[in-house]
Amino acid sequence: MEFKNENRNSEKKSDKEKDLVYSNYEKKETKENNYDIIFINLKSVSRSNGWNPLTYPYKLFKNGEVDRSQEYVQKIADLLFDSEPEKELFMALVYAHYEDAA
Repeated sequence: MEFKNENRNSEKKSDKEKDLVYSNYEKKETKENNYDIIFINLKSVSRSNGWNPLTYPYKLFKNGEVDRSQEYVQKIADLLFDSEPEKELFMALVYAHYEDAA
């Protein structure tokens, strides 16, 4: 999944051991380049920044932009899962939830 700001590129990293995140968080170049660092911890949600990656695709879904919503959810599934059955199950569950919530 790649989210970009008009004025700068974004960067994403997977860091299961938390070595990269914490070692780079306070680096001078990180601050000078105005990087926004978001911690997403799916195992310990209380240690995350509270960002929900499914909020934006849900808003698209509610506004009738189902195709665009599906693109975003597919990108999230691609990041989280390796196998197609896992991705398809994830997407089915997300859309079942969206339909119940709408």
